[in-house]
Amino acid sequence: MLQNHDPNTQALLEAMRESFSPHGVALIVAKLRPGYAKGEVAREAERQCQWLADRLVELLGTDEYHAICDELGL
Repeated sequence: MLQNHDPNTQALLEAMRESFSPHGVALIVAKLRPGYAKGEVAREAERQCQWLADRLVELLGTDEYHAICDELGL
């Protein structure tokens, strides 16, 4: 499920796996993904949020993420 990442990213993903429920992960991703950045600083912040959202989806797996989003009505 998890892709090959540098050790720091791998440690972060493992900590998130231990800290968040699958439903919590799906909701966080749903809240992070849509963004309307204006300006260079906002675009960089949005890029970082997108990176985190992508790692969280990776943590769950795409199919589980979509199933949970359906369950949560997202």
